[in-house]
Amino acid sequence: MRFSFFLYQIFAIVLLVLSLDFFVGENFLKSERDDAREYHDIFGMNLKPNITKTYQFSNSDPPGEPVMFCTDQNAFRFLCNGKNESFNETLHDIIFIGDSIVESTGVSFEDSFSGLFQKKYNKKIINMGVNGYGFENSYTKINFFLKNGLQTKKLFLFVTSVNDFNQFNNEYKIITENKIPKTIILENYNSRKNNNNFKKKLRELFPLTYVNLWKIKSFFFPIEKNIVNNNLENLKNINYVNFEKSNEGLIFLNKFNQLSEEFNFEMYFVIFPTPGQYFIDNTAFIKTMENFCVSKKCKLINLFEDFFSVSYKEDGPNSYKNLFLPNDDHFNIKGHRLVAESVHDKL
Repeated sequence: MRFSFFLYQIFAIVLLVLSLDFFVGENFLKSERDDAREYHDIFGMNLKPNITKTYQFSNSDPPGEPVMFCTDQNAFRFLCNGKNESFNETLHDIIFIGDSIVESTGVSFEDSFSGLFQKKYNKKIINMGVNGYGFENSYTKINFFLKNGLQTKKLFLFVTSVNDFNQFNNEYKIITENKIPKTIILENYNSRKNNNNFKKKLRELFPLTYVNLWKIKSFFFPIEKNIVNNNLENLKNINYVNFEKSNEGLIFLNKFNQLSEEFNFEMYFVIFPTPGQYFIDNTAFIKTMENFCVSKKCKLINLFEDFFSVSYKEDGPNSYKNLFLPNDDHFNIKGHRLVAESVHDKL
């Protein structure tokens, strides 16, 4: 009898906590939730428009300092005191697009390579980067804005080889219909996406409970992060050391070249090393990308040697630590400066 009463009390407490979480939990998480992001029906993940937010990243440059994060009316990250105008009001010199490397995680906009291009080189730029973007997201996003009046002289797609090709191969497959390559979404990706949607729904219904359970799990079962090993594992999944022109991700990248012809802009693919690529042979990948752009009339900006030249003689492969956030594959301020200067010099 006492045991049944005890179970009843436990059930009542859990029900009370979940009920409070359901109705007011969100109010306690304003500083924890990343409320600068939303889902876009056409190109998926996106930033919210007209956001001014201060992030306290666990990994940032300068270390420990808050990072101001602002978006304009078009949901592009930009200078927090910059001119907030519609994307179709002017002809832009450069559009940068890609994942969190372009969004510039962990640094202020003015310290990012896109911010430096705007300030140091006086270029009219747009930063379309969003954390988590793959080839499909980048393509559908730039295609959407071009068809709605966006004009640019140059488009730079930053190819994060350690993630982008792996992500594409896990989520999409190329099929050919009437000699025209088309992409299809893999069934296992849909099942994983549905699983993520279930987690997202739980997080929305019981936000405080979800966050605290995640913190408890992380405390008792911490996941050790080794960015070099993580990079190398992803590269192994795409047979990186034998990277070939038959890689389906390259077939998809050609869609960017088709856009450049349709909308009359210069297409640039930017390749660069992540920490793991300091410890592996990059010859096949670089050669394949060079041949790809020669055959497709796009332009390749290869930053591998620019990165490797920084302190490599003194520090060897560990010289990556000079240009990346600690145990991370995002650039620190010095890395962003190197990208801005090297890309500008190669134009």
